[in-house]
Amino acid sequence: MLEVVVVISIGAVLATMAFSSLRTFWRSRTVDVGVENVLSIFSRARLDTISSRDGNAYGVHLESDRLILYVGPTYDAATTTNVTMLVDSALRIKYVSLEGGGTDVLFKKWTGGTDQYGTFVLDFASGTTSPATITVSGTGISAF
Repeated sequence: MLEVVVVISIGAVLATMAFSSLRTFWRSRTVDVGVENVLSIFSRARLDTISSRDGNAYGVHLESDRLILYVGPTYDAATTTNVTMLVDSALRIKYVSLEGGGTDVLFKKWTGGTDQYGTFVLDFASGTTSPATITVSGTGISAF
């Protein structure tokens, strides 16, 4: 009987350790995928602007749960050409700090630079110890 209790106890400890590791891995991977998606939409807007796709400049509008690629020069929520990318439901965009204030990054034709450079954080809605800070430089390049 004592042996069964010891085996069950050891099994419970191992299961707890495995669950904890799996949860840490999931949180890390969720942030990584979120960052990749965010960088992708910024890259698309910048490259569409540099290539003068349809003769337009493009930008990205930030909201807490989504990014919206828009045709410049200003963001209009009612425009049908907007492309929305939802952030993973566990994540939020927080602490947006862009030059000039606001939540829009508009890229310049030919150079792909922006006057709305700055940073924002991609983090779990419930908070976490490892948020991802994303930087948009004046040259328009976005990085983690």
